[in-house]
Amino acid sequence: RVPGLQTIRAALGLAPEGPTRVWVLFLGPAEKPELILEFLASLAAFFRVERNVRAVLERETPAEILDYIRSCGCRDRSERF
Repeated sequence: RVPGLQTIRAALGLAPEGPTRVWVLFLGPAEKPELILEFLASLAAFFRVERNVRAVLERETPAEILDYIRSCGCRDRSERF
């Protein structure tokens, strides 16, 4: 939690061969804990679907990964992320 931050900032790391294949590092506004919880819930729902995990790992560029995530409607639920 970062005081003064207005929105979620996230970075995604991929390790296709490891036991943990996807890593997410994020920062959220200290003043908006509900935003952090909404982000975590969306993140968990997205990566709970194995098809989404495979699709993210198969993409070759950050832009392709972001396009895939956005195409799933994740962003549509809350423009605040």
